[in-house]
Amino acid sequence: MCSSDLEGVIESHTHAPNQKPGTRITFMGGCYVGRVRIGLCMIATLLVSSCGQGTETSGIPADEQVPTFETVFPGARWDEGAIPAKVGEDSLRTMSDEWFGTPSTSPGVMSLLVVHQGKVIFERTADGVSTDAPTDSWSIAKSVLGSAIGIAVDRGLIALTDDHLHPSWADDDPRSRITVADLLHMAGGLEWNEDWRAGDALNSLQAPVGSAAFSAAKAKVDPPGTVFHYSSGDSSILAAYLASRLGGPDALESFVRQRIFDPIGITTASFVRDGSGMWPGSVGLRMSPRDYARFGLLLLNDGRWGTEQVLPEGWIEYARTEGVLGSGYGAHLWLHTWPVYSADGVYGQVVAMNPATATVVVVTSEEGASFERGLQLALRAMGVMSFVLDD
Repeated sequence: MCSSDLEGVIESHTHAPNQKPGTRITFMGGCYVGRVRIGLCMIATLLVSSCGQGTETSGIPADEQVPTFETVFPGARWDEGAIPAKVGEDSLRTMSDEWFGTPSTSPGVMSLLVVHQGKVIFERTADGVSTDAPTDSWSIAKSVLGSAIGIAVDRGLIALTDDHLHPSWADDDPRSRITVADLLHMAGGLEWNEDWRAGDALNSLQAPVGSAAFSAAKAKVDPPGTVFHYSSGDSSILAAYLASRLGGPDALESFVRQRIFDPIGITTASFVRDGSGMWPGSVGLRMSPRDYARFGLLLLNDGRWGTEQVLPEGWIEYARTEGVLGSGYGAHLWLHTWPVYSADGVYGQVVAMNPATATVVVVTSEEGASFERGLQLALRAMGVMSFVLDD
């Protein structure tokens, strides 16, 4: 599928609650929710007070002016910048004191990193933590897989409408009608228990047959594409399908490295494979917080890195559009108060992007930490950065 084909898919899917399919939504420096205008300060208030997966979607009239932010793309090392005057020099540190200000013996947040216009403007870590040291991504890996799917679609290697995604699904099996797009939107319709203590998510990784085969054996419970049900199994089936079209597990990892990581300078990434020797795509990726920020900066800039279009033009717009209305989930990306979107991990790992303020926020946390606490920190930091829009 070329970029023009993507535009057709995006146009047919871009909508918000109570809006007809085909309606395009743009952020233009203010915010509308329904017919009620929300000012710039209120945007910051919504984000600063966020503690969950907000799904409010906002559109701005064309006569509003979009702030212009020039982005610096890092080379081998990041440039460092100052916190914008409108935000305030001590604002991020004061805000983050709740997470870093007092010692704790329980697992918690390891690091907070804020990038504005492509420069690192704030870093804070727990004792002994370095933002250059690799850490587990958990489900941030899903968004990396989603980006790889976008490249494969653009290069004609697969299509969003492809079905018969697993060799165990015969023609007369209703599961054979599940498409790539269904799995990207977590709407495959398969039975699944997303529990990392004793449920399917954990068991799939430990299964000798591999996470994809484990997941593909699950019963169909909903018509494909109709019900949102978050499932690491959907991602694993996608990863295995892409690997089969590329030439196997090694080819899949090489594809991700050569098409995504190498062009944007990610050097710390490593893959972890499941019981069958396959990267599951749902988890199993490690890299440093600063390299997560590189990935976030790529997503923030519509898949562009400097002058190179790493991800296909239009893919990010598709990826940040709800597949099932009301789900708050796009194509392997979470959606928050418009226009913020993120890649999230189960224990409070977050890479959040806001193109309106040219901001990327990265939070890493220890295994066992609270997902809500990590996400709240990321959205609070994003809310503080929203004051760069305030007149």
